[in-house]
Amino acid sequence: MRMYSLLASVVCGFAASAGLGQTLKMRTTPIDEQTQQTLASVFDDRSGPRLYRHDTTPPAQFISATVGTEFVGIHGFDAIGGKDVLTSISCIWGDSTNGSAGRIFVWQADSQGNVNTAVPLVDQTVTVKDALTGRYCEYALTTPVTVTGRFYIGYAAVVNSWQSAYLVSTNTAPTPPGRAWVSGGWPGGSAQYYASIAGPLDPLNFCLPLRASGASGAITYQGRISDGGVNITGPTDMQFRFFDGPSAGTPLSPQFTNPEVPVTQGLFTLELPGDSAWFASAPDVYLEIGVRPVGGGAYRTLSPRQRITRAPAALHAVRAAAADSADSATTAATATFAQSVPWSGVTGVPASISNAFSPWSAATGGIAYSGGRVGIGTATPAAPLHLGSGAVGTGWQVQLTNAAASPTFESGMRLSDGGFFEITNRINGFTKFARLDSNGGWSAVSDARLKTDVTPLDAALDTVLRLRPVRFRWIGDGAADYGFLAQQVRSVLPETVSGDETQGLLTVNYSKLSVIAIGAVQAQQKQIEALKDENRDLRARLERLERMAISPQSAAR
Repeated sequence: MRMYSLLASVVCGFAASAGLGQTLKMRTTPIDEQTQQTLASVFDDRSGPRLYRHDTTPPAQFISATVGTEFVGIHGFDAIGGKDVLTSISCIWGDSTNGSAGRIFVWQADSQGNVNTAVPLVDQTVTVKDALTGRYCEYALTTPVTVTGRFYIGYAAVVNSWQSAYLVSTNTAPTPPGRAWVSGGWPGGSAQYYASIAGPLDPLNFCLPLRASGASGAITYQGRISDGGVNITGPTDMQFRFFDGPSAGTPLSPQFTNPEVPVTQGLFTLELPGDSAWFASAPDVYLEIGVRPVGGGAYRTLSPRQRITRAPAALHAVRAAAADSADSATTAATATFAQSVPWSGVTGVPASISNAFSPWSAATGGIAYSGGRVGIGTATPAAPLHLGSGAVGTGWQVQLTNAAASPTFESGMRLSDGGFFEITNRINGFTKFARLDSNGGWSAVSDARLKTDVTPLDAALDTVLRLRPVRFRWIGDGAADYGFLAQQVRSVLPETVSGDETQGLLTVNYSKLSVIAIGAVQAQQKQIEALKDENRDLRARLERLERMAISPQSAAR
């Protein structure tokens, strides 16, 4: 768990470029004592149960930037437990116009944690308020966003003068990974652009007051402290650390420093970060607390340590070993204080419960997704449903099976490795398919290697002559058309008609009729050739008779 190491881990850098050839001008100016006191009085930000923050001391400086540019602050954090859901971002506005548009950002870093190549997750417009007051402004994210590992948050607004933004002083120690970058650019720069020009670490170690709220994982701790039997009133610096025993023992967490904790009549309430790993194997966990007056002196460790009861320990339910490997509801039932159970281990959940399978929601007769495009095999869907894959070979990208049909029918679709769209209705694994080429032409499998018992198609002409083409109108829309009646075709060519009238409609395979038509044309052509031969014979006989009739007359002369 790195939360409070983050709180005290800040470095500030400045980009060399402000965009469009502008050089970012920077200077720092101390805030007067009265303003610092005002800032301290409004320094508490109650922004959720899990805080990521770079501000363990009040801001003590102003930073300047070129007037009219969009000033940007960026901070890096590591997600507690490796993953979190951010719900809000808090920032302090410098010299920007109240009511004008500002922006808040979230970026997801890659495995190397490089801000310059981080992927924008949020670029949300917000309204600037409480400018130059030192007060935090919290903005809920329109849609909570999931982050993993290293992530960055930021804010931006157009500045009116050199007092562009507040800086936390060098008292905030710069321990990685919590580091602050600042950059400047012309208004409207993209989140990707600002990440790409985020500056290097600055040796001044300043940072901008900036916070993000996670969705879970914090422990609310309430206590009472007194000095010599007298309840303390006033801000008090406090330190906290979890141990595995009431004395000595092994630290289970980093040491967290909470400066200026408000204390009234000895009572105080604060939130400590919670990491399930701290409660993994310790049957009892103890919290060690150190206190001192604000701003100086050594911390005094309070005795005894405070035993943590099952409520916060349930962050991991004493690790609940059975739940860690729960593959069924029966196994999960043995994890009495389980933090979570996978969906695979939960039974009896109605499929229609809204958001039970987020991001799906309940719909009439099932569930629905209304979030936009869906990608399967691709992280960048370009259509409402986008399927992507590598080479498919003889496989299929979409497959439909109906076990009720006998024999078993399996239908499939694919974009073949050769670039054809292919569709099949195969029976018991024997594949026959139709293919659509890039010119819009359909073809069907007809490879001789797939065929047996091949014989000539006889009587094609007689068969064709028995078919009855008709003109008609469709009952549904009244459209005029021509073709065949399936019942009449079935009486002549039953192989070309599919379906059962008692269960549905009949269909005609018109492509097979074309084969019959070709056979009929060939048969008719043979008849024509035979007639031609017979005609030639008759003509030759007629010519011989004519010559015989002429010959006697010639002899008489």
